[in-house]
Parts: sequence; C-alpha cells; structure tokens
Amino acid sequence: MLQPTPARSGRLPADVGARFESKIEKTRACWLWTGTLNGKGYGELSLPRSLKKALAHRLAWERANGPIPVGMFVCHRCDNPRCVRPSHLFLGTQTDNMRDMSRKGRSRGRYHDVPTCVNGHPFDRGNTYHRPGGGRACRECHRQREIGRRAAARKD
Repeated sequence: MLQPTPARSGRLPADVGARFESKIEKTRACWLWTGTLNGKGYGELSLPRSLKKALAHRLAWERANGPIPVGMFVCHRCDNPRCVRPSHLFLGTQTDNMRDMSRKGRSRGRYHDVPTCVNGHPFDRGNTYHRPGGGRACRECHRQREIGRRAAARKD
C-alpha cells in the first residue's frame, strides 16, 4: 500500500517539469508514465538535489492542483498505476482509497482464490455473502452458527 507523503512546499523546479513531461505518453484514455516504475507499477521520478524519488501520479496532481495536504493519498479513478492524467486522479484518505479499491473489486485478500470455507462449504453464487467493506463469508456457516446460538439461548 502506498503511504501518503508530507506536503511539498512551493513549485517544482522548471527542469523537473520538462523531465516529467518528456516521460508521458498521452493516449485517448490515460497518460502513461514511460519512465522508471517501482515494484508496484507506479511511476517514479528522481528529484534534483535529493536522494528521494517522487511518485509520478503525485507530481502530476501537484502540477495541476498544487500541494497535496498532509496525510492525503492521490488515488486513480482509472485503476492504472502508470496513469498521470490529472482528470483521472483524486485526493482521498487511506479509508477512501481502500473503499475505492473494494468497490472496484481489487481487494483480494490472501484467501480470495480458496474455493471453500474452512468447514468445506463451497464459495459459490448461492452460498457466498460479499461484505460491504470487502471480503466474503459463508452463508451456511452463518446459518449453523445462528442455529447454535438460538439453541443455547433457549437453554438459559
């Protein structure tokens, strides 16, 4: 997960702007970063007089809209980590970013491809409940837990 970075003060130097522009391939949909990519597929650009690299989509936001408030994320409407088109970017909190990811079906937990629940019930269309915050649950296991809970409540 990408961490927000502190707000950068002031404008970027002109030479950074020219280097930034030279690494963009503008297509009909997205503006694709052609420079260096990090391990997660996001564009990076080395900043002068610094050993740090800046994420290209964050630089694109700053160039178009000004500084990014502290703690805010620059999220992609298009779900393309290489995209630096300002109209495809929006500011959000970490929660906004996670909700956006979940809404778009990209929140794949470590058990996303397991075909059955821990009790062996299939994760099929009729037996799977998709939680609003992401993830899935077994309807049959829930039904059995409710039966047990009600039986225990009757004994009390």
